Amino acid sequence: MSSSFPFADLVEDVDGYLVAAAVLAGTPINVAVRDQLTSGHLSRFRRFVDLRHGGRADHVVSTARNLLGSAGDTELAALRTAAIKRTGGWDTLLPGHMPDSKLDPFLQGYADTLLGLVGQENARRLRLG
Repeated sequence: MSSSFPFADLVEDVDGYLVAAAVLAGTPINVAVRDQLTSGHLSRFRRFVDLRHGGRADHVVSTARNLLGSAGDTELAALRTAAIKRTGGWDTLLPGHMPDSKLDPFLQGYADTLLGLVGQENARRLRLG
């Protein structure tokens, strides 16, 4: 199945989250970026799932659902709406308005992709270790 969300965007989002988490924990940004780009890339998805989703597969889907449908911060909601409409077209139905029968497969696909990448990292670690 093809996707409108390129893999490179997922990598950038994961890296951005991990760098931000390191900076919030007190690491200078130049060190956090350098560490992410030079030493952390082999385990980036595992660390992301652990930090963002508590290492739990069921949290991947629930967090994604919350982020896509939550009204929350009005500025963030406006940015999210603009990004969705720019990618999917201006007549795209927003995730918060979609029936579960349409949104659930998308969310599960995201979770399967992310967890598949974590599995690939674990397999690679076993081969290398």
